[in-house]
Amino acid sequence: MASIYWNLLSRRPANVHTGFASFPMDDTFNTSTLYVQTIYWTIGFSAISLLIPILLKSFCAEYWFNLEKSKKIEFPSMIITIIHHAYVVPIAIKWIYEDFTTSDNDYGLRDSATKEALIAPFCLGYFFADTFFYVLPQLIKGNFEMFIHHFLFVYLVLSTLFASGEINKLIPHLLLCDSTGLIFNTCTILRTLGFRDHLIVVILEYMFGLFFLLFRSVNMPLSFLVMFLHFDHNSLGLAQYFIPLICMLQWFWMYKIFVMVIFGKSDKPKKDKQNVE
Repeated sequence: MASIYWNLLSRRPANVHTGFASFPMDDTFNTSTLYVQTIYWTIGFSAISLLIPILLKSFCAEYWFNLEKSKKIEFPSMIITIIHHAYVVPIAIKWIYEDFTTSDNDYGLRDSATKEALIAPFCLGYFFADTFFYVLPQLIKGNFEMFIHHFLFVYLVLSTLFASGEINKLIPHLLLCDSTGLIFNTCTILRTLGFRDHLIVVILEYMFGLFFLLFRSVNMPLSFLVMFLHFDHNSLGLAQYFIPLICMLQWFWMYKIFVMVIFGKSDKPKKDKQNVE
């Protein structure tokens, strides 16, 4: 089973052009649709970030009033994060399935750049909106973790678009990691609704740990290893040197999850940290 998985992961698709070349020109603005769609999605996610507090104050006033101040700050970011993850995770699963079920005879014709790269504007729009409305205010307060996270992943997305087209094959494997963020933020919202010790939350917490192990601590590093062994990783430029740091960060977080599972949660109240992406 492990050898089959490795062979499927390491197969090289067609390398016709870069991901950037898969975006046609926009007729209205006479520029790449990559830029136009990224601006559209940035505006869309920004609008949601602004509307969430207004809608909650108007229609769920008691719930909003009882939220901790930190949760009120985090809530718009949690919502757009859930929207982003709920969209890209099913797509990632579909793309990986299609990739793994394509026969060896047809695989050399599979052009990942014309397919997987097209998710970039949606992801970039989310990252830009979340950075402006949540991450930068947190950075001003001295909380720099999410800024580093967003900067690295935006840089990696942009570098992938201009790199060798075959590298786009690995984009779904990175998007699959967002399943952990989807579960984590859902749990956080359920806790604010009074379901802190509910069976649903407990099940989701164990799913979070399992998915983190499988997708972030195992599959992500293996996907990057395949890239370094079989693909043109040098086409990523400086971005390739950040990849080991990203993998080590996943293992560090996995270690913290194991510690929590083995020794249990602290009795002291602890602030939930959203946006485990």
